[in-house]
Amino acid sequence: MDSETTVGETLIALKIEPTRGNLLGWLYTKHAKKTVSVAALTMLAPACILILSWAEQVLINPSLKLDLVHDTGFFAQYLLLLPAVVLGMGLLTADFPARLDTWRDAGLFKVNRSGYEKAIECANRFIESRLAQLLPPIVAAIAVIYGAIVHTFSTANTWHSPDDFGGHATVSGLMALLIRFMLYFLLASFFLYTAVFISVFLRLVNNGVNLKIFHSDESSGLGDIGRYWIKYYSSILIVGFLFWILVVYVQSFFWDKYLPHIVVLFIYISALISGILPIYYTHKAMQAEKCSIVSVVDDTLTEYISLVLFKDAALNSENLDETLKLRQVLLHNIATWPYKFKFLSFMTASLLPVALSTVDLISKSRSLLVLLASGK
Repeated sequence: MDSETTVGETLIALKIEPTRGNLLGWLYTKHAKKTVSVAALTMLAPACILILSWAEQVLINPSLKLDLVHDTGFFAQYLLLLPAVVLGMGLLTADFPARLDTWRDAGLFKVNRSGYEKAIECANRFIESRLAQLLPPIVAAIAVIYGAIVHTFSTANTWHSPDDFGGHATVSGLMALLIRFMLYFLLASFFLYTAVFISVFLRLVNNGVNLKIFHSDESSGLGDIGRYWIKYYSSILIVGFLFWILVVYVQSFFWDKYLPHIVVLFIYISALISGILPIYYTHKAMQAEKCSIVSVVDDTLTEYISLVLFKDAALNSENLDETLKLRQVLLHNIATWPYKFKFLSFMTASLLPVALSTVDLISKSRSLLVLLASGK
């Protein structure tokens, strides 16, 4: 088989394999349909902490500087972010490789077989590398150490280590460290896979795409690409929106004034990078392909007009008008975005919370600067 055969004309066995050398990836890939159940199971651990904290009398305790029921960070991280990351891992590791195969088989990418295989092999090598294997546990360990110093073994009289316990950590506080490790391990893995898969996608798209001008999806046949990345964007966005609600309405005094806003901004920036960046580069590839199609059409029109003028000048006006109308219809039907424009209003509205959070953060920063300047 010719190595330069276009991908859409062949079946290539080589695939992205997030399962290689990674037990976590194997779990989510092989049991993608059970991802929701796995996400629900992860909520059992924080539920156990709530029960233990009640038994240790730190769930609701006015004598503590911060009891568990008022700890917004606990609920935001372990009852919101943890199951959301599990769902994200299931979506990412289970769905993306299958989608990539579908797009390849449909002939959407112009990249040849050898180029496609090189992109996949590069991704596989990185997934199997020591950096990819060690980064998640290192990030998780740092998060645990930070939590242990700031919360679990501190003297702040919180539910982690109340004064009534002689400054010793509670069992629920120690258990929170285990869940903390799991959360940040998954979070690091999520962003790691996100970076790898987006880089593979961009590498393929930058080689060019094939447009199906009269496709029913009104996106020149690339509508499924747009829908996938919009879904990816929306998934992260929903987490950011719920986190923002917690920050605004349930925020406890123990949270730093600026940290929640920074976290919200980080989530939204991650959503934009993960969802909009692939769409933007797909748009650039579609636009380049449209220009090449238009160039061919214009060259053909030029030859046709010259031929008509040369053969019979009387037929020039009628034939020329019909040809130009055909060109206009053709150009109108060549979409350059892999989604319908109604998503623009959705994305604009979805950015409202982060805009409000940014304004709030700026106003608080100004107040702090004025206070420092006054010397109070």
